[in-house]
Amino acid sequence: MVLAVPEGDTLEVLHKGTVFLIRLEDVDAPEMGQPYGAQAKALMASLALGKTVRIITTGTPQPGGLKAKIVLSSGVNPSHELLKAGLGWWDRV
Repeated sequence: MVLAVPEGDTLEVLHKGTVFLIRLEDVDAPEMGQPYGAQAKALMASLALGKTVRIITTGTPQPGGLKAKIVLSSGVNPSHELLKAGLGWWDRV
C-alpha cells in the first residue's frame, strides 16, 4: 500500500511491515522546489496514495530509493499517467 508521495516520482510503500522508498523507473518529475513539482506530486498522490500496488523491481537499492516499476491494482501505470499529463519526462538511464 502507498503510504506517502514525497514527490511526483517517489512513493513510500508498505510491504510486509517494512516501508520502502520507491523511485519510479524510467520517469523523472520536477522536484518540489521546481516549477510543476507540486502538480506532479498532487497527480501522483491522486493516483496512488492509499492504493495497493504491484512493485516490479529492476535492480538493487540506490541512493534515493529502490528503482521499480509500479502498477496499480487497476492495471494503471502511474508513471505513464505522469508523462501523459506533461508533468514528467522519460528518463531511460
